[in-house]
Parts: sequence; structure tokens; C-alpha cells
Amino acid sequence: MLPRVLFAKHKDSFNMKWLKWFFTLSFILVATLILSLILLAWFINPNDYKPQLQAAIKKETGRDLIIAGEIHWRFWPWFSLEINQLQFSNAKGFEPEPFLKAEQIKVRVKTLPLLQRHLYVDIIQLNQAHIRLARNEQGQTNWDDLLQLTQKSEPSPTKSPLFKQITFSGIALNDSTIDWQDALTQQHQQFSQINVKTGEINYPEMATLPLELSATLSTKTANQKPLLLHFNFNTDLNIHIAASHFSLTKTQLSIHYPELSPLNAALTLKMADLSLDLIHEKLTGSGIHLTLLELVELHAQLQVKELMTAAQLETELTMAEFNPRTLLTYFNIALPDGLQDSVLTRSSLSAMIHADTKKMMISDWMLNLDQGQVQIPQVILDLENNQLTVSQWIIDWLNTQANGHLSIKNIMGEKPELFAEISLLTAIKPLLAELFVENWPIPELLSKTQLSLHTEIHSDLSDWQLKQFRLQLDQQQLRMAQLKTKATFSQITLEQLQVDAFDGNMLLNAEVSKINDNYGLSGNVSIKPFNPSVLLKQFAVDLPERKDKNTLTRFGFNTVFSGTLDNFALDNLQLQLDDSLLTGKINVNLLQPHQLDFNLAVDQFNVDRYLPPESSVKKSPNPSTETEELLPVALLKKLQVQGVLKVRQLQTMGAKLSDVTLSIKGKNGQLQVDKTLGLYQGLLQGETRLNVNAVPAQLDSEYQLDQVALSPLLKDTTQTNFLEGIAQAHVQLNTRFIYQADILENLTGKIAVELKNGSINGFNLARSLRQAKAILKQEPMPPPEPLKSDFSRLMGTFTVEQGLLKTNTLLIESPLLRVNGKGNIDLPKETLDLRLDTWVVNTSTGQEGKSLEILKGVGIPIFISGTFSAPQIKPDYQVLLSTGLGALQPDIKSEKSPLFQPIQSHESLDLENLKELGQSVGHFLRGLKRDP
Repeated sequence: MLPRVLFAKHKDSFNMKWLKWFFTLSFILVATLILSLILLAWFINPNDYKPQLQAAIKKETGRDLIIAGEIHWRFWPWFSLEINQLQFSNAKGFEPEPFLKAEQIKVRVKTLPLLQRHLYVDIIQLNQAHIRLARNEQGQTNWDDLLQLTQKSEPSPTKSPLFKQITFSGIALNDSTIDWQDALTQQHQQFSQINVKTGEINYPEMATLPLELSATLSTKTANQKPLLLHFNFNTDLNIHIAASHFSLTKTQLSIHYPELSPLNAALTLKMADLSLDLIHEKLTGSGIHLTLLELVELHAQLQVKELMTAAQLETELTMAEFNPRTLLTYFNIALPDGLQDSVLTRSSLSAMIHADTKKMMISDWMLNLDQGQVQIPQVILDLENNQLTVSQWIIDWLNTQANGHLSIKNIMGEKPELFAEISLLTAIKPLLAELFVENWPIPELLSKTQLSLHTEIHSDLSDWQLKQFRLQLDQQQLRMAQLKTKATFSQITLEQLQVDAFDGNMLLNAEVSKINDNYGLSGNVSIKPFNPSVLLKQFAVDLPERKDKNTLTRFGFNTVFSGTLDNFALDNLQLQLDDSLLTGKINVNLLQPHQLDFNLAVDQFNVDRYLPPESSVKKSPNPSTETEELLPVALLKKLQVQGVLKVRQLQTMGAKLSDVTLSIKGKNGQLQVDKTLGLYQGLLQGETRLNVNAVPAQLDSEYQLDQVALSPLLKDTTQTNFLEGIAQAHVQLNTRFIYQADILENLTGKIAVELKNGSINGFNLARSLRQAKAILKQEPMPPPEPLKSDFSRLMGTFTVEQGLLKTNTLLIESPLLRVNGKGNIDLPKETLDLRLDTWVVNTSTGQEGKSLEILKGVGIPIFISGTFSAPQIKPDYQVLLSTGLGALQPDIKSEKSPLFQPIQSHESLDLENLKELGQSVGHFLRGLKRDP
């Protein structure tokens, strides 16, 4: 009892002494600890232990740790550690650049609260860090070795928490960079200018952690354009560990794409609240707003139930009305000219999303576009069966209705199977009227025409097939059995493309295959003969006037084609136009310089049938064509051409040609055409050379005619027969020109012509002289004779200067007469100035010669003047009177004498036929001007 009594008696005194002793001892211990820490920090330099630290890291990780800067530490009132200029080497087999490089790492822990099991950490700072992450071609990363180290360490047994309370002032990551280099996919991504800042967090209390992040992302992928994005992210992270509740509030994310948006517009995401309730397994989001380029605004609500067991998601999406035109402007997409102001001005969208762990469904998809709509009742992604289904979608916009459906099997597999069916129906004229302001010149055929389209699409993403393709315009339709292509377009096969329209039928088969960096093309096309005039009239295309209305009524085409994007060839070519058939082959090289090779043959062709009637040809020249450049000089300089064109029978300008052969060669701006052709029992050979390198362009021609029957040639080309004979000719002409008018104005050269055993028809000079003699001597008129002046030889040489034909050697020889001529023919002005001197040279042969004995040796001049359209042929009557004819009637002193009037007025003479003869000559010269 005594001890207890004594203890009770001195209880208060004992407690006071004990407390005094305890606090004194505690003070001494704390003071000793603080003094020890101060002395430790004062006398021990951590930089002296760098080698030991680096060796330990090397031994543990196999990597090098380099601390180039100073290490600083303090123990009071904060336990702080600061490491400067730190590098941690990369894994073996990767680039020599360090895995981690940091300018500074700072960590501070308050010392005194540690005694109360309260961990108070100041802001952890990592400044100018650069982390390089990489994966090699074998799929190994440069952190795999570090993961293996963590897997080897055994987990420590569960212990009671060391600290009752933990406080973080935040984490700060300043001006840092993260690199990702993937050799497997040839990708390089870099997050640069990373700045992260968080607020304070207290454990286990409920905390609100403000979070700020900004960064720049740049990506580079092989064969793709680099991408640059700027990110800014702000949110409040609310953490209530006891209640297992987490939420994000005041969330805002903005992404800037500088290249796309010169006005610095962005993709912005704002979210009022995103809450995660782990106890009730519920995730909800409200006030979600997504804004694109400050133009398109999307609103959404989010709810996920049974998050940890059988998650079910429900989302309602609405897109506020916006102007699509403004959005297209940001993407530099130009609208067609003349588009109606009401088109593409309003758009909005709404949809519901339902999803669980097995299936996701988008329902009631409604896109409003102007006055039209796009409706999709259901889009189902079946995760259990790995299938996507888009049910019957409908488009109703601008008098156009379209519908279809889509399904993709094995959507998550290596080879998905896609099937789609599309149908479209529209009326062309109302559609264009809705789209464009101006009234388009729609052919009458299409003004009331409905266009319909139907096709099936099959694909496994590596092969694509278009099947049962049908495009129909009323009764005209295009059908295709199948179009197959690789996703890489390395091979495209088109089978049985058939067009049935306007009594015509075309069948096309083709195959395209990629070889290296080029595409090979092969196939065949067949167009059964049809009437192109009917087709063109249906499309309101006016056909040009033609002499023969039965032309352009039959067209057919067959060929086999092959080649690449650089070279293209047509073989076994057969082209039928009316009664003509062209066969042969063509090869075109599209590389520079362009090269064209061909070998073509035509059985027959009548050019005249396709020319306009003479009544529709304008008589007056068109000033615009006189000053238009005739040649595509730039193209001719790049063109290389070599080929042969043969025409068995050819008619042009009335002339009937046979066995025409044109050999064409062209290179470096120089073109040469060699021609050989049969011409009315004779032959024409020659060449034409064109040089467009010269300025102006130079044209040289040389032709040789041999044994050509002139009479049938003139009958066919000029519908006259004023000259007969067998012609020989040699023509050398050249000119320089830019415009059409230059051709004749600069024409120079030489022409030599010779006719044998012929006649000048329509005028009998000897008979006219005998008629004049009979009138003057008042004798009976000579008997009728054919209106022709026979000759044994007609020859002439001409020089050509600036389009002016000059001759001093025009000679006509016959048994009775000789004619010498000289003068000029002006082709540009179409004028004549010729003089023909005629002599009676042989009066001893027959009665006809003796009757002109009085005129033997007398020259009778005949003048040819006027224009091609109105030539004048007139003898010099004064010379007639002063020579032989004057001796027959001495009373006639001049051509004005009354006795001479019957001769001057051509009464009872054949001289009246000279007018018709002159017109024939003029018509011939106009043809010569047209084709000099």
C-alpha cells in the first residue's frame, strides 16, 4: 500500500519531472540531428561520390550515367537534391545519342514533417529534358532492358504505410522534348516545347489538381508530307480516393494546325465535367463541346454504365448549323463558277450512339444539307462477330435520290470483306438548274432525261471489284460486268464494258498492270458500226454542211491497244467511216520529245463529199484567218514523227488519185513529206519540207509530173476542157510565212510545163482568121470546123517572185501556127497581163494553109488581161489591118471603119468563144492559187 500511496501523493510532481525530462531529451536529440545534418552537408561533398554512383548505375543497368554538372544537396530546413547536366546513355544497338538528357533535376522534401510521418514534397522540377524513345527493325525498343530489370526484382511484402499524410506541391516539366523513332514503320514523331505544371495534391484527403500542358508535335513518315501540330491542355483533376471518385472539370484542349489554318483557327474541345465513379461503375460526361476552325460546333452528352463488368455507353451528338462554304474556304477548296448562292450554305447533324462490350450502334443519323437530307437508320459494329453493317442509307438532295447499304465482314482481321450496293436516280436538267445560276446549253436529248446508276462493290481492301455496273440514260445504257483493281492500283482489269446507245454498241476489255514505277496497259475495244449523225443530233450538235448528206452516217472502230503511261500503241486498227476503211497501227511516245510512228492504209476516201457546198463557202476572205498563225510551232519543235499513209483511191477537189503514198518524217522542228501518186494515166512524185526553226517558217516544195492526161484532170477539177494534151511538169516553190496571207506574198520558185499532141479547146484561131478574110473579101464563109486549136507542143517556163508568175518563154507549136507568149500572172491580186504573138508559118499544106498565104510570117498579137474571175482575151486589130488583112480591103484605114465592124463585133466569127475560154482559164488559175 505504501508505494501506491507514495505514488499517488507524488503523482503530479512525477509527471511534471517526466515531461520536463522528455522535452529536454527530445530537444537535445533534435538539435543533435539538425547539427549532424548541417555538419554532414557542410563537410561532405556529394560530387566526390560521382564515380561510385556512376559505377553502381553501370553495374545495375549496363548503361552509362554522366553528370557533367554539379550535385547540390541540403538537409535543413528542406532535404533537397539538385543534379545538373545529367545524361543517361542509350541501349546497345541504338543511336549513340543519350536515352535521357536533362539540364536540371530538382527535388525538395521538408525535413521536420518527416518526424511526424508527413511527407511534404515541394514542386519536382525537370528542366530542358530530352528523352529519346526508339524501336529498331526487329521490333525491339531501347527500354526493353530496363523493363527486364524491374521484372527480376521481387515484390516486397505488404507493410503498413510509412507516411500518414503525403503532400505534393506539384510537378513541373519545362521546355522538354520526347522523340519517338520507329525504324519498323519508318516514322519519326517528336513532342517538343513540352511544358507541364500541376497543382498541389494531398493524400488521403480529397484534392483538386490543376493540370496545364502545352507541346508541339511534329511527325515525319516515309513518302508522306511532314505534319506539325500545337497542343494546349488545361483541366482540373478532382481526386477523392476514399470515395473512389475521380473527375475532370473545366477541361479545354486546343489543337492548332499552322499549315491548314493561316488564321490560327484550331480544333477545340471543351468539357464541363467528366466523372468516374468506381463504386457505382459509372462514367458520365456533360457539356462536351467540340469546335473546328471556329466554324463547326459539335455538342455531346456521355454516359457509361456498368463500367467494370458489362460497360454500356450512350451518347447523343448534335452538330450546330454551320456554313459549309466557309469550311471549304479554309481547306482552299474552290467551288465551281456559277454555283447557286443557296447551294452548300447550311448543314447540321444529329445522331445517337449506343455501345456495349459486344456491339456499337449509331442510330438516327441525320445530316441536313441545304434543303436536303442524308439519313442512315443504323450503323452497327458487331465486335463479337467482327462485322460492320450500314443499313439502307438514303440521300435526298437537289432533285437527286440515292440509296444503298454496306457491310464489312472480318473488319478487325487482316483481310476484311466489303460489300456495298449503290443506286442513284436524278433528272439532269433540274439538277443543273438547282446547282447553277446560268442556264446550261443542255441538249434536247437530256432536257427530260433521267439518269440512273446501280453497282455493287466487293473488296478485301487488297482487291476491289465493281460488279453489275449499270448507268442508264432513259433507253441508253452503259453496262460493265466487272472492274477489278488492286488497292495499290498495281493491276486493274476491266471486263466487258458495253455501251448500248442510239443503235450503236461498244465493247471494251482492258487490263492495267504496274511494272516498277510505270503502268502497263493492254486490251481491246470494239465499236460496232452505227450512225454518228443520229447520236450527234440527239445531243443537239450541229453537223457541218456537206456536199453529200449521206456522209457521217456510218462509223465503226476496232483495235488492240497496249503500252505504258509513256508509250501507247494501237495494233490491228480498223476504223470505218461511211464507205472508207482505215487499217494499220499507231505508236505514240509521250516522253519528250513526243514521238509518233504509224503505218496506215485507206482503201478509198472522197474528201469532196465532206466539204461544204460551194454556195455555203464565203466568197470574201476572212480577215481573221489571214492574220492567224497557221502552225503550232511549239508542238512541231517537240514532235518526232515517222510514218506512211497509203490511200488506194482518193478524190479531192474533184481530182481522182490512185495509189497515193505519203511518207512523213519529222524531227527537231523539221518536217518532210514525200509523196507518190497515180494521176490520170501518169505519175506525180515530189516532196515538201517545212522548217519551223526558221522565223518566219520556211516551206519548200518540189514536184515532178510525168505523162499526165490533162483533159480528164481539168474536167474533174474545173469542170472545163479548154486544154488537152499529155503533160510533163517540174515545179520548185518555196515561201516563208507566219500567217496565211504570207504564203502567196512570199512565194518564189520555178515552174516548167510541157504539153504534147494537144489542143486549146473552145477557139479555132485558124478558122477565125479565115472567117475574117472571107468577110473582108466578101467571099463565102469557110465550112464549120471543130472549136479547137491543135498543137504539137506547148511549153513554158515561169519564175515566181513574191507570188508573181513571170514568163518570157511561152511557146505553142502546130503545123500551121506558132505562138510565142510572155507576161505576168499575179496570184495574190488575181490579175492577168499576158501577150501572145501568133504567126502563120506553113501555108503549103492543104487548102487551109493556102487560104492564109497572105498572113504568112505576120505576127498577130493577142492580149490577155483582167482578173481570174473576169479575164479578157482580145486580138490587136490594128496590127491585123496594118499587115495581111489590110491588104484584102484597102478601103479600111482603121479598126473604126464601118467595113471592119463585123469583125470587131465578132459577128459571124468564133471570137465570142474567147470569153468562155477566158473564164475556164481563170477558174484554173484560182485552183492553182488555192494549192500552189
